[in-house]
Amino acid sequence: MSDRVYRCRGCGEKQVADVPVSRYTAAFVECPKCGTENRIGPYGQPSHPFNGSDIPGDAGHRTLCEVLGDMRECLKTHNFSYLPGLIEEGQYRANRMENAIELVGGWEGVQQQEKRRIKLKKEITELETKRDKLKEELPEEDEKK
Repeated sequence: MSDRVYRCRGCGEKQVADVPVSRYTAAFVECPKCGTENRIGPYGQPSHPFNGSDIPGDAGHRTLCEVLGDMRECLKTHNFSYLPGLIEEGQYRANRMENAIELVGGWEGVQQQEKRRIKLKKEITELETKRDKLKEELPEEDEKK
């Protein structure tokens, strides 16, 4: 028996399962945190790529930084068996980011959206302070009546 590290499909956290390691077989493991049944393949990779999202092998919340972190783990452990899959996942996520940037009009569009966000945040802050001042004035008027 050997420990396998896998990422839970339900809660998305890395878990360790004590299951027999085989090059050719998969194992079913229940997550101790959320109870989701996870099927893991040889060396801890998910043995089925589609788990409910439109990205193969994606749990829907993994970031590019997490993928790069897993690549660094490959380097530390010198276990490169799942590196090609991580490279593909990283490439896919980078392409999605580039497409999203193009949809808003390139970097100029991103900058315009950021300026608009800052302006709206400032307006919200001003409105909240006005609201708080009005709330303070209301009880005083009620006491006068």
